[in-house]
Amino acid sequence: MNETGNSFITIDLTKIRSNMEKIRKHVGPDVEIMPVLKANACGHGLIRTADWLISECNIRRLAVAQVREAQALREAGNRAEIMVLGGVPINNLPYAVQEDLILPVFRTQDAALLSGLALKSGKKARVHIKIDTGLGRIGVEKGEQLEDLLDGILPLEGLEIEGVFTHFGEAEVANPEFTEQQIRDFEEAVGQIRTRGIHPRYVHATNTPSTVRFKKAHYNMVRTGLLWLGYDPCLDEENRLGLETVLDWKTFITNKKYVPAGRSMGYWRSFTAKRDTVVGIASFGYGDGYLEDLGKKGGYVLIHGKRAPIISVCMDQTFLDITDIPETEIGDTVTLIGRDGEEKIDAFDLEKITENSYVVYLCNISERPVKIYKDQE
Repeated sequence: MNETGNSFITIDLTKIRSNMEKIRKHVGPDVEIMPVLKANACGHGLIRTADWLISECNIRRLAVAQVREAQALREAGNRAEIMVLGGVPINNLPYAVQEDLILPVFRTQDAALLSGLALKSGKKARVHIKIDTGLGRIGVEKGEQLEDLLDGILPLEGLEIEGVFTHFGEAEVANPEFTEQQIRDFEEAVGQIRTRGIHPRYVHATNTPSTVRFKKAHYNMVRTGLLWLGYDPCLDEENRLGLETVLDWKTFITNKKYVPAGRSMGYWRSFTAKRDTVVGIASFGYGDGYLEDLGKKGGYVLIHGKRAPIISVCMDQTFLDITDIPETEIGDTVTLIGRDGEEKIDAFDLEKITENSYVVYLCNISERPVKIYKDQE
């Protein structure tokens, strides 16, 4: 490999296309797919994956969490429809209007500011009413809260109410009761909006697990941030769409040390060898976005198709126990996420070790690992 770097991430864009085809088959031809690319497309790279989705996957509309992420797409030349899903600080509104971003609306005060900016620019600001059905972050609840919001925003001439949406809180768990109640509450809210003479072009509710499990909640658009990257977190059935993860992360052994039983090593002497141990030093750490907790709770990597326990994770280098993999030599490849022989590690495996959400391990990947994009079979 000619490019410099201590660890390398390969993103297989062809698998994104394949995953998207499977998702499209699942949701049907009348449902639009809006991929969510927040947090640098969960560590997969915002700009390149967005371009691929538009050019190769027949996607017309993207979603992000923050205006800043939309700005990065615009500055890279991406002119797709972009929706911001999270609450938007007031200082972001002028740029949002300038770049025709689609925003959530749930506060009359913010809507009035947005409307004024749009009118001043000779535009209409497109908004989607956010309904809170139980997640509790942003949005208004059905009934009086929604009625008050509608009273406040309907007279605003600078707004175009393009859509209405909600977000599910536990759609991946086996018991569907809470999600079913969220669906009922959302549909009542949509009915309330239509009673006021508003007929939104887009009605959307599903996140990654609910896109898989709750077809009745697809309406005419689904949002998903992890399915197209190969991760289906549903707990009732594993990977029913047959998706493939698209990200592999590999690094290298840069040193080997023999540590006799009883000797300590690492910061604050965090490791004391209980047996004569061969320690491999690998060229990655928490500065690359790898969680330090994995070194304290039984994490492992793969070398020569075998599991090598993690001893300790530093910022730039990590201690590995390679005693039981005697063939390991300096320069050998270490797999952090991906497959090596019959063994594999993915974000779900890492979740089981520390109980952090699997998404954390992907979102935490920093800009330091070199990203290589594969766009051919």
